[in-house]
Amino acid sequence: MLKPSSIEVHPTETCNYNCLFCPNVHLRNNFSHIEKLTINKKILFNIIDDCETIGVKRISFSGGGEPLLNLYVPKAINYARKKGIFTKLVTNGYYLNRIKNFENINDLRISINACDKETFKIVCGFDGFDTVIANLKQLFNHASKNNFPNTSLSYQITSKNCTNLEKIIEIGEKYKIGSILFEFPYSVQENLRCNNQEDILNKIENISQEKTNTRIIFSRESISYCKNFDKCAVPFHKITISGSGKVFPCCQTADYLGEKYRQFALGEITPQRSLFDILSDKKTLEIINSMDISTCPECIPSELRINNDFNKKLDLVA
Repeated sequence: MLKPSSIEVHPTETCNYNCLFCPNVHLRNNFSHIEKLTINKKILFNIIDDCETIGVKRISFSGGGEPLLNLYVPKAINYARKKGIFTKLVTNGYYLNRIKNFENINDLRISINACDKETFKIVCGFDGFDTVIANLKQLFNHASKNNFPNTSLSYQITSKNCTNLEKIIEIGEKYKIGSILFEFPYSVQENLRCNNQEDILNKIENISQEKTNTRIIFSRESISYCKNFDKCAVPFHKITISGSGKVFPCCQTADYLGEKYRQFALGEITPQRSLFDILSDKKTLEIINSMDISTCPECIPSELRINNDFNKKLDLVA
């Protein structure tokens, strides 16, 4: 039986934003698919029950789409915490006011890809900057009275939002954000790519060396990407459940990316077939072991590290 320690759940594949860099192009600000690509309440809670049975230690509610568009996510987070499962929420922050029990979120990441209202409209295709800032303020006020989740901001750097990065750090400082992660998107049109990535990273590195209460995190891995392994270790550590209920070896192969990677699907959760059923099916391991990773999309940095570390250990054994 496949027993991953972590599961990423996409409660829905729909989103209220229309971000320029988003790979989820066909679902940007599109609610026509919301019923078909949103996990219903019964299945969502059954997934958590199965996670407890399997021994999953961590559940990340992310996307795909914007997880808080699924109205059952706040209660699902509370339910998972009652079972002793570590919870993470990745959100664009617009519906953060739907969370009433922040103390049940162990790790909160808010995607905020602009530092002012006008840039936000351009990058996110949505007039939501003021609402997100108001929700950050609400989170900060909650923190002064209750337990504060480990909170970070993520910032995808494109040619449209690569200036005035100091402002987003000021926002982080103001609302006592623990860390800010700066990244370059993996798949964007040429006109969105930053030609001066090294200069930008050097600037961020210089800022990070200044005395700030907010930790600054950045990665050069998207510049020097290297997939130098033959077998993928990620599904033995973490799998992804898409908003359609399909189970995938990783978030990069999840079905919001279109038809290209659906051959990697391990199964589909339905009222008749649970997550436990899929992970205990011997065909699941057969699919994983027969994966041709040359046809996979690029790994995200965390998955790249899992694979590189795993393959280094294999080299030592050999």
